[in-house]
Amino acid sequence: MWEHDLGIWSENFADFPRPEQVEVLKAAQDAVCQARKGWMTEEAVRRGAHQLLSIAGMLGFTMASKRFRDIEQSTQIDQAVCRAFEEMLVAFEAELECLVAWIDSD
Repeated sequence: MWEHDLGIWSENFADFPRPEQVEVLKAAQDAVCQARKGWMTEEAVRRGAHQLLSIAGMLGFTMASKRFRDIEQSTQIDQAVCRAFEEMLVAFEAELECLVAWIDSD
């Protein structure tokens, strides 16, 4: 679902040893997990979206970062936005799993 910019990933993490790359991704997965566990209140959604837009951008998921930014800056966080945020979390979590598998396979 989310395109991954390998150039950004490489620029930020190519020099890291593989175990450290996996640790970075596990930390990102933990952030997604924490966002999914929280109540989907307006404040929780904004806080989670803010944290994840930075993480997604740093890892090379530029479209995900933009979508998280759009949610963070939404004028109103209603039930539809909360559902969209939850769906984004599930999709982003799946992409992180794929990236971890890719790193582990190298």
